[in-house]
Amino acid sequence: MNGGYSRRLYRHSLSKERRKRKNKKGRRYGLPPRLPFPKLSLKLSLMKRKRIVKPLPVLEEAVEVERFYASLEKGRLQRHGGLIRLQDMTIRVRKGGYRCPCCRDVVSACTSASGQPSLPSWHHDLTLYLALVSTHGIPEEDRPRQCPKCCQSKRKPHRHSHYERLVMTVTCSEKICIFRFRCPDCGYVHSVIPAFLEPYMQMALDLQEALVETAHQGATVEQIAERTQALPCGSIDERTLASLIRGWNQRLAQLEFGLWAWMLTRIPHLALPRSSSRWGALSTAWTMIRERFPELRNIRFLHGLNGLHFSMTVASHG
Repeated sequence: MNGGYSRRLYRHSLSKERRKRKNKKGRRYGLPPRLPFPKLSLKLSLMKRKRIVKPLPVLEEAVEVERFYASLEKGRLQRHGGLIRLQDMTIRVRKGGYRCPCCRDVVSACTSASGQPSLPSWHHDLTLYLALVSTHGIPEEDRPRQCPKCCQSKRKPHRHSHYERLVMTVTCSEKICIFRFRCPDCGYVHSVIPAFLEPYMQMALDLQEALVETAHQGATVEQIAERTQALPCGSIDERTLASLIRGWNQRLAQLEFGLWAWMLTRIPHLALPRSSSRWGALSTAWTMIRERFPELRNIRFLHGLNGLHFSMTVASHG
């Protein structure tokens, strides 16, 4: 019994020495002393550990947006999310609504609406784009006049490179060349995208309008997906269709008041038939506007909504 008792004492002394060594090692590295209960020691270490609060990142886009708004002419409605796109410049910001550069209010709260210069014909027609731009490049008079990043206008951005993109329309599916320009001062490279095409999208606006209009006429996503099998580009996935319809409904809700204000300034006594949906009423009003103004006859509803009066585009990030 004496031997067993002595062995237990020896083990106990060893465990005490080990705990002392571990506690000294913890003090050396600035850690709390290790206690015989591991769960309690873990709780104490978590309580004593200081929280590292990271400062919020300072985004350069806020400065760029202020610089962009300062360079804009008064009275133009510009998009405040995704891509702000103008005839000569563009800038990427966070997703959001559309804002007026005069009062900085959302379009639904802004009552100012004025005309904007029309884009070249090749911006709205794929056939003209293939004939004029894809073969000979962008005409000199239609090239960007200043860099979208540094906003300097002394030296124009020069042609840098190009890449191909597949464009799917209602009648055909073609590959086009999208040209890129480089700023000689800051070295920033941006792409020039036609108005009938959105950034990072293959479906042209006329195909998107046909699909969304079919959905507003009462067809389900499954029925629309079955009908797309007859298109030259082939069938379109149901998830893509659902995302497309949802995105245009959200965009139309943001721009409804601004679009009505713009149309009523041109035709104050606009008489419309009753419609069960917002899409039907605005589409009918846009058709009547196109009949009154010759310069808008080739502009379909989504072209006018997205490209003509709210986000004038030739340049986007690429």
